[in-house]
Amino acid sequence: MIEEPKLLRPVAEIRVPGAKRFVASEHLKAANVGFVRGEFGRLLLNKEERNVPDITVVVHQLENHSNDAWIRGCLGDHTEIQLAHFFGLLEKQSQGGEGLLLTDGLKWNMAYVLGLGGDPAVMDSIWDGGNDSWILSACSVGYLRHLAGDQIFSREA
Repeated sequence: MIEEPKLLRPVAEIRVPGAKRFVASEHLKAANVGFVRGEFGRLLLNKEERNVPDITVVVHQLENHSNDAWIRGCLGDHTEIQLAHFFGLLEKQSQGGEGLLLTDGLKWNMAYVLGLGGDPAVMDSIWDGGNDSWILSACSVGYLRHLAGDQIFSREA
C-alpha cells in the first residue's frame, strides 16, 4: 500500500496574546501594512473582535500545491484563528527580519479567519521588500490555489 504524502507539516508553535477589542483598521500602522488588496477591505478591515483569548498558534508548511478544501480538511476543528492573532504575529515582525513569518517575498503566510458576515475567509500576507512593509490580501474561501512552501497558521489541537 502506498502512503499518501502529508499535506501540512507542523514547523513551529507560538503563544499569541488575545485582545479585549480588536479592529484590523486600527492596527495597520503597528503591523507596518503598506498595501491591502483583494477583498480584505470588504471582508476584514472593519471587523470587530471582542474578548479574544490568548491561544497557541501552530505554523504549518504546505508540502504540496493545494486548495482551501484540502487544507481546511486537514486542519479540521482547528482551522480558524482570529484577526487579532494574525495581526499579533505581523506586529511582532513588523520590520520583516527574523521570526516565524516568511519574509522572502515569494511565499505567503496565510490563515483562515471569519469575515464580517461570519463566513470563512482566507487572509494572506507577504513581505514587500521594495517597500519594507507587509501586503495583506483576503478573499472568500474556495477561490485560491496555494503553493507548496506557503505557511498556514491554525489553532493548537
